[in-house]
This record gives sequence, structure tokens and C-alpha cells, in this order.
Amino acid sequence: MRANHEREYREYVGGRLESLRRAAYLLCRDWHQADDLVQATAAKLFVS
Repeated sequence: MRANHEREYREYVGGRLESLRRAAYLLCRDWHQADDLVQATAAKLFVS
């Protein structure tokens, strides 16, 4: 069951990745930091 949730979460995040990156960029004004922010946030949300 957990593998199914992981697949669904990856699809969800993957489908919204560009909009998440743009939103993160607006927060920090740096594309590299924006990528790091999205990755860290997505990982923390998955664990929750």
C-alpha cells in the first residue's frame, strides 16, 4: 500500500513541479535555492 501512495505522491508533485518552482523562486529569487526549497518541502510533506 505504501508504494502506491508514493507513486501517487510522485505523480502529484511531478505534475505541479514547474508551478512549485516558480512559487519558490518568488520567495527566494534564486533558481538553485528554489529547487532546493521544493525538494526539501516535498520530502518533508511525503514523510508527514
